[in-house]
Amino acid sequence: MIKFFYKHRKPIYLAIVAVFLMGIFVGLGSYIGSDASSFDAAATIGGEKITMQDFYREYNRQAEQLSARGLSEIPEALRGTIKQQVLQQMVVNKALELSAGDYKIRPSDFEVAAVVQSNPAFYREGKFVPQLYAYYLMQNMKMQPSQYESFLRGQLAASHFRTLLLGSARMTPQEFDAAYALYQEFQKQNKEKGKSKTPGKAEVMKSMLQSKGLSIANSYLRQYTQDHPFKNLLDQREKGL
Repeated sequence: MIKFFYKHRKPIYLAIVAVFLMGIFVGLGSYIGSDASSFDAAATIGGEKITMQDFYREYNRQAEQLSARGLSEIPEALRGTIKQQVLQQMVVNKALELSAGDYKIRPSDFEVAAVVQSNPAFYREGKFVPQLYAYYLMQNMKMQPSQYESFLRGQLAASHFRTLLLGSARMTPQEFDAAYALYQEFQKQNKEKGKSKTPGKAEVMKSMLQSKGLSIANSYLRQYTQDHPFKNLLDQREKGL
């Protein structure tokens, strides 16, 4: 196992970063319990299901990405961890999508069409081909166009709400000056150890706002999962329960 991690440390790192960026990886509490009304669900959040079909579709997609990065074989001991990370990412995205709906954030038909038509897989000789679009979706995602477009709308809504959370960070001049003074002292110590020079104020401000935005997003999502029923049913479903 140690040799495996060492050999594939780059693709594993990239995969973890991808999960973090796509889903704002946060520590979600989970209630493990059975529910006859969600027999086909890998998880439920806020009354909405993440189906086993959707889960396996996303897991297989990310497994293929790992394979493309050189991770040709995933050890059994690692598969469970990756599955839980994928499911957690999907739960976070679903929470963001539901939150977007609560705030009446709804992507337009134009946005959905723009995403669809930006995929070169749906083109032949420079033209969008609806039949090729439908064939590709069925062959690769087991989806009808209407299902795929509904999925895209949810992803876009989640992305819009995530952007709203991340962009809500603010700092007063006093807060920034105090934080920047501490940052300078920290960088001074690193510089004395031969590390890189201190960046300018604008760059530091941008970094601090990004960090604060992530903290706001994480806090919001933790509170959301506390206020809305969440069940992780994946282990039960894979055991046939």
